[in-house]
Amino acid sequence: MSQDLSADVVVVGVGAMGSATCDVLARSGVRVCGVDRHVPPHALGSSGGETRLLRKAYWEHPDYVPMVTRAIEAWRELEERAGSRLFFETGCLYGGPAECDLIAGSQRAAAAHGLDIDRLTRSELADQLPELVLPRDFEVLLDREAGVLLSTQAVEAMIASAEGAGALFRFDETVIRIESNQDGVTVVTDRVKIHAAHAVLTAGPWMAQLLGRVDLGLRVHRQVFSWVEPDRRGRSNEVASPRSLSSQPVPAWLVETQTGSNNGNYYGFPMMPSHLGCPLSAAGLKVGYHHPGAETTPDSVDRQAREADHGWRKKLESYFPVASGRTIASMVCLYTTTPDEQFIIDQHPEMARVTVACGFSGHGFKFASVMGEILGELAVGNPSPLPIDFLGLQRFGSS
Repeated sequence: MSQDLSADVVVVGVGAMGSATCDVLARSGVRVCGVDRHVPPHALGSSGGETRLLRKAYWEHPDYVPMVTRAIEAWRELEERAGSRLFFETGCLYGGPAECDLIAGSQRAAAAHGLDIDRLTRSELADQLPELVLPRDFEVLLDREAGVLLSTQAVEAMIASAEGAGALFRFDETVIRIESNQDGVTVVTDRVKIHAAHAVLTAGPWMAQLLGRVDLGLRVHRQVFSWVEPDRRGRSNEVASPRSLSSQPVPAWLVETQTGSNNGNYYGFPMMPSHLGCPLSAAGLKVGYHHPGAETTPDSVDRQAREADHGWRKKLESYFPVASGRTIASMVCLYTTTPDEQFIIDQHPEMARVTVACGFSGHGFKFASVMGEILGELAVGNPSPLPIDFLGLQRFGSS
């Protein structure tokens, strides 16, 4: 093992949340070291797949709305530092029964926070996205401030920004254990010991391995999504240029169904211009089915997408027939979920100098920019000004 290193803060896991935390800390003058067992950005955790949806009208909990509002501002600030565009405000269409979580919850969030969300008639839906075919009894909402994030490029940009501000990264390096006492923490990897005042754990599906005997109820699920060639019998969803993204955006969409087999949330993304560096999203429509997939681990997961993984496609195509074209590619990613599917942000139950941040999968990427700010504050002993108490361990009867 090489000579020991020292830092003010060690961040374990440099995906979306970890890279953002390193960036915020480094730019504030904190000596930060980020450690990852792979070389990010990579597709082995939960940040792969080129794009992620950013929703503003957040049905899951009203306190997410101030967080996502600040996240959008922080994404724009990152774009300024990176010199490239990462967030495209395309809008997002929501469809489902009036009483479902997606529709009713989005309306509650919009009313509580004065968000720009519209209830659409059928003719208005046809104007926005005629390819989306919904049952007559479904409500349709348009979240105008929603959009698409370039996820892989965002992680790259946050790492580059952090490095430019002095952050140290150690990639392709596995954390063996974390030791903590009243004076600080020591992160022991397979190559070095890193001594610091504080550690932040943002290791996604590898969190259970780091937590040891502490069980936070995390579950890792295998998820498969695809890019499909638009069925040319319908109008292509391709966005032709950056001008059309800003002036005549093709919205993303999210549909919740509560009946029959494969009930859950179906989603689709617009195609992106080829010059943005997302080759799969330039070639086809990204579509998927949001649900708890088969339970697995990051070390044992079957990373090969198979024909049996696409049983949800028929239902999705009933809502979005243009997605019935040839499959261009499919990808396996990992969801790490908590018992209530909300995030966990709190002090480690047994180590006072360790902050735990996990359970982001399925709806977390959009928060990465603001999560870096939240975790950066906690790492240096400051409370977050944002309403994060509902994400603490106390909701599970723990502390």
